[in-house]
Amino acid sequence: MADLIQLGFRIPLNYWLFANNLEVNVAKRVKDGESKLAYLILHCTGKAKKATKNCSIISEAEKGYEKAQEILYQRFEQKQVIVHTHISKLVGGLQLKTTDVAGLFYFSLQMQNFALTLD
Repeated sequence: MADLIQLGFRIPLNYWLFANNLEVNVAKRVKDGESKLAYLILHCTGKAKKATKNCSIISEAEKGYEKAQEILYQRFEQKQVIVHTHISKLVGGLQLKTTDVAGLFYFSLQMQNFALTLD
């Protein structure tokens, strides 16, 4: 799971994957706020880590965890950016031929992921 979380903020497309993995693997399994916050910060990278690291100074750890989630949501859950990135990826992707079965399969997976992300 650490690999999935670390991928969370390199590309806007992965925000929802990150948020879902955080909910399933941390929030539902870890009981204390201090551990949840430490886990969240540990697995963020780049801009996400910089944005959340100071949440650890909030005296009540559960509030720090909630604030970190709020910050990530505000900064990285931008549907217009996600949609634009998906469209750019689909349109500017591989040049496919009708006989390229593997390429067409990969393209269909990208379209499916796009649809799932938007739901």
